[in-house]
Amino acid sequence: LMREREQFQKFGEKERTLLEELSDLEKEISEKRGNLRELQGKLGETKKTFKERETKLRHLENSTVNVEERLGNRLDAFYRYAKRGFLRTLATSAGLDQLRQRIKYLQIIMAGDSQLVREISALQKECREQISFAKDEMMEVERLEKEETKAFASLRKDLDKRVALLMRIHKEKEFYETAVRELESA
Repeated sequence: LMREREQFQKFGEKERTLLEELSDLEKEISEKRGNLRELQGKLGETKKTFKERETKLRHLENSTVNVEERLGNRLDAFYRYAKRGFLRTLATSAGLDQLRQRIKYLQIIMAGDSQLVREISALQKECREQISFAKDEMMEVERLEKEETKAFASLRKDLDKRVALLMRIHKEKEFYETAVRELESA
């Protein structure tokens, strides 16, 4: 009877310990679910940002192509008619002041074109860097999500094993409880 009672108490203690562990595992699983939801939300935001930046880059590339075409046409016209244009500029100038003014005007136009090309190139570079950063961020979030998913699955599996063990211990406890009652009544 004493031995059966000890076994009964031993299994009761194991059952309490397992119930505490299961409670802790459930809390941990709940935290992991929250982390997964948070990571999925962050991933969605990152993907949205990535698509917006990609769209902006395409728009900038289209703008760049248009500006390059316009500048190319302007440069083509400028150099194609440069000899005549320079001669006309020199020949039709009333004096040195007017000639300086026309040369200055041409320099301003060329500087503006050059500045426009530099600004668009800088914008393209910045957009490409932002897209690269967004890709890196998205890959990092996806990696974290995969890790959390694996940890979640592992915890779930561990929880299932412990529940099965708890059921087995509970059955053995009932067996010993019945044995103790029968021995006490005998």
